[in-house]
Amino acid sequence: MKCPYCGEEMRNGVVYTSPNGVIWMPENVKLKWFWSRGDLLKNGGIAVVPAMIKPNATLKAQLCFKCKKMIADIENM
Repeated sequence: MKCPYCGEEMRNGVVYTSPNGVIWMPENVKLKWFWSRGDLLKNGGIAVVPAMIKPNATLKAQLCFKCKKMIADIENM
């Protein structure tokens, strides 16, 4: 899928939640029960909302109820 903002190809992945925060991992990576920042970086993941850094952080996102797609800006997380 092309990014509707810049036209770059978007990557498929999975969003996980845990006491450590909210993370995105590429869809082909199996997430361990316990993960570290090093695990994220090594496997191409990103901490979307790092709970230890920003407790009770929020993430603003746009949601299309028709096509069930969500786009969020994670630049300042």
